[in-house]
Amino acid sequence: MTPAPFTARLGPRGAIVALTALSLVAAAAGCTQGATEDAAAKRPRVTVKPLALEAWAEILDVPATATGNATINVFARVPGRVAAIVHDEGAYVKAGDVLFELDPRDLKTALAAATGQMAMARAGRTAAQVQRDSAARDHARIQELRRTNSISTADADKMEAGFNAAEAQLGLAQAQVDVAQSGQDMARRNLEDAVVKAAVDGLVSRRTVDVGQETSPAAPMPLAILAAIDPLFVEGSAPEYVLGQLHEGMKSTVTFDGLPDRTFIGTVDLVGPTVDPVSKMVRVRVKVPNPAVVDGGRRLVPGMSGMIHLVPLEGRYFVLPLNAVRRQEGDRMVLLFVGDDGIVTERKVTPLRRDGLRFLVREGLEEGLRLVTAGPKDLNAGALVDVAGQ
Repeated sequence: MTPAPFTARLGPRGAIVALTALSLVAAAAGCTQGATEDAAAKRPRVTVKPLALEAWAEILDVPATATGNATINVFARVPGRVAAIVHDEGAYVKAGDVLFELDPRDLKTALAAATGQMAMARAGRTAAQVQRDSAARDHARIQELRRTNSISTADADKMEAGFNAAEAQLGLAQAQVDVAQSGQDMARRNLEDAVVKAAVDGLVSRRTVDVGQETSPAAPMPLAILAAIDPLFVEGSAPEYVLGQLHEGMKSTVTFDGLPDRTFIGTVDLVGPTVDPVSKMVRVRVKVPNPAVVDGGRRLVPGMSGMIHLVPLEGRYFVLPLNAVRRQEGDRMVLLFVGDDGIVTERKVTPLRRDGLRFLVREGLEEGLRLVTAGPKDLNAGALVDVAGQ
């Protein structure tokens, strides 16, 4: 029913009554609208961040020092006087290269004597062989005579004893040859060992003797120290928490203070195996290829200071601000979210890693959720809110 026809039927006085009723309805409607607007005005206003997975990588820089993969103390195998230094400190040598030469004169004399002993022993063995062959022939005749009873027992026993003695003499002569052979072989090896060679490829990092100095296998100091440096080891200490994140074979990059414009690629060779109980640091060693350069040397040498660059953790994660955390319950953090209906909900998540004023989460969240990053301190789940910017 419209107001106009209703007013016409009731007449002027009725129109006044009808208009009054319409005024009351309008007033009531205005009150309702005002109340709704007041309620909307009282809703908390919050700022949200839509969640999206982000690429993230943790970069760990470990101060480190270069070392050889092996250190070999070079000793003389025979006593003697140093006659020549063939490769000095700083030289890079191959396995088998000559490092030192000892005076060989005494060793040559010893080899000559051992060779003479060998000749005498062989001559004695030849004589014993002749006697044994003669006794063997007599022994064969004895056996035949015994079968025909053509020899007395006493003569047969005497000839049998002679054969056995000849056999023993030949065995002794052979033993003397064996001893002489060993002596000759040793004298020959000693002469060869007067030339001191490198056991492995490496850098002559230190020399401790001079020409004319006497040495021996029992000397307190080695002739030289040889460092195997291809590959080179680069070693440092990392925080304890990476113990479970680094593993053998993991790729790494290494930079050195002395070569600031170069980056070297290496692989993790060792992690731990223990944690230092005082510093709470864990040992990390990276293996870096160190091939020869034009002059045959190596670009990297032991003792260089550098930095190992590692990536213990990388991937796509939710990277969230710490100021969005409403409270913490044990190792879990409580976050608030706003749905499309404006109602606040609550979720508890476990951070994977903290990164300054941010933390990483991988489980328990989905892309598109609207995280409350700013709002009243007393805001709780179930509240109806307005989102700033909408």
